[in-house]
Amino acid sequence: MMKLLVKWATLTVAIYILATYTPAMTITEPKVAVYAALALGLLNVLVRPILKLLALPITLITFGLFSLVINGFMLIIVPRFVDGITVNGFWWGVIGAACISIITSFFNHLLLGSDDR
Repeated sequence: MMKLLVKWATLTVAIYILATYTPAMTITEPKVAVYAALALGLLNVLVRPILKLLALPITLITFGLFSLVINGFMLIIVPRFVDGITVNGFWWGVIGAACISIITSFFNHLLLGSDDR
């Protein structure tokens, strides 16, 4: 349970950093990042596996790079569920998803150790 809370917190921090320092997304207030992290986490658990399975052929052809597009799409869907957040275009969503992945990987490694995958 603690591991899940740490991952949610790191995702919240990553979304807040992204919204504060890049034009990829904007949030109206800091608590929106908490709700966005919850929505993105639920989307990643419920919708992303289905999309990855459907996109498997193109993911194989692009040597896995299409996964970035799927992650960007997941980020673009979040404003439909959370008021106060906007993603500023498809490519900003893809770039933002890549940045979120890097930031969360760094903080998860820092807080949870190298055994976490």
